[in-house]
Amino acid sequence: MDIEELFELIERGEGLHLDLKEELPISNEEIAKDLVCFANTDGGRIIVGVSDSGEIQGIHDPDKVVRRICEADRRCCFQQM
Repeated sequence: MDIEELFELIERGEGLHLDLKEELPISNEEIAKDLVCFANTDGGRIIVGVSDSGEIQGIHDPDKVVRRICEADRRCCFQQM
């Protein structure tokens, strides 16, 4: 995804395949809920650091955001068969 595509997504706003988050929720379960919702549809994107109104807030530690999402996925979404 290039920067122009990112700005277009933000401009269109939230919908079935896009969730804007100013910051990540406190609990892994809340993050996992969003991941599962997208998994049960045609997929989607979560953009962190953007308010619901489309205002770009930014994030301080991108690596921490990625780790939190991966942790929520691993702990709350993954089921062994």
